[in-house]
Amino acid sequence: MTFRVPKIKSCCCFSLETVTKLIGCFQMLIFVAALALPIILDGTRSGAKRATGILQNIVYESTCLNFGVFSIVMLVGASKRDRELVLPWIMLQTLYLLSYVLSLLCFLMYSGLMDYSNGEGPVDDTFFIVYLSLSVLVVYNFYRELKESSEPIR
Repeated sequence: MTFRVPKIKSCCCFSLETVTKLIGCFQMLIFVAALALPIILDGTRSGAKRATGILQNIVYESTCLNFGVFSIVMLVGASKRDRELVLPWIMLQTLYLLSYVLSLLCFLMYSGLMDYSNGEGPVDDTFFIVYLSLSVLVVYNFYRELKESSEPIR
């Protein structure tokens, strides 16, 4: 049994190229907001930071920077219709999606074993996983379209 990614030709009446560019722009907005949020929050807080807080900020900012750079590369690749520039974004998002699903499963197991309940619940995480899955699916189909158009017909 082989795993096949569903093939789509359009998304919400838009071409795959347009939706790929929209996803890239949306992720760039998230990148800018995610980098600005800690600066705003740090300006409103007072007191010294602990070492763990500093380490968390470093990891958070470097992750945001990675997503911002890869979104820029994907936008350039979509504009130039260059599939080699789109592929790194697909790989990064797929790895992030897998790690996010794994962490959600671990959280659900932890909350079940420890009888721990959070007021937010996994609903937000589920919406984010659905968004990531759909964006990877659309961009991968755009990559597949570019790959098929660049290969010679045999």
